[in-house]
Amino acid sequence: MEKKVKYSPARLALKYLEYFFRAQNGKGHGVHSPFVFDFIVNVLNDDRDYYAYTDVEYLRAQLLQDRSLIEVEDLGAGSGGAEPVKRKISGIARHMAKPARYARLLFRMVNYYAPRSVLELGASLGLTTAYLAYAGVPVITMEGSRAIAARALQNFDRLNLTNIRLLEGNFDTLLPRLRHPVVHEHPMLSFEVHAGALGTHLRDELCRRVPIGCHS
Repeated sequence: MEKKVKYSPARLALKYLEYFFRAQNGKGHGVHSPFVFDFIVNVLNDDRDYYAYTDVEYLRAQLLQDRSLIEVEDLGAGSGGAEPVKRKISGIARHMAKPARYARLLFRMVNYYAPRSVLELGASLGLTTAYLAYAGVPVITMEGSRAIAARALQNFDRLNLTNIRLLEGNFDTLLPRLRHPVVHEHPMLSFEVHAGALGTHLRDELCRRVPIGCHS
């Protein structure tokens, strides 16, 4: 009997985007949905070289060469409150940051659709956060590790990004207390979740508070 493979919503979204990167109709031909056609033509196939790409990727290159160690607390789903471990900045940049092509895609999505705000769960060193902020919208981002959050703030300063608010702590604690006006007054709020950052109950809690654009 053939075993069925189940994918998380995040993985399904990723496979959907990977399909369009490879598909024969990658230029939008044969697509009947106006929204999808518009997305393919104006976002997915936007090959302009935005200045944000240069700035953020230069920072990424520097972080990939940074061998300094920091103590990292793992507050993600399933961590069980494990003891902090020492990790190199270069390793965090290599393994915990989105690849450039996906981070750039998120930038183009925010730049084109212009949501009033973006909520990101899992800032890491702030590379993807920076891409979101370069699109010119207010960004609220959360990071569980105090040491990583501190480095992310340094990176925002290096890029002169002032439209980012970073909340440091456990998502279990931060999400139920989230009362920032941006969440309740802006119907176009969208959010982006790093894979593995949330358990199902937390994702449901966020979707309850920000029902429009709910994805993970």
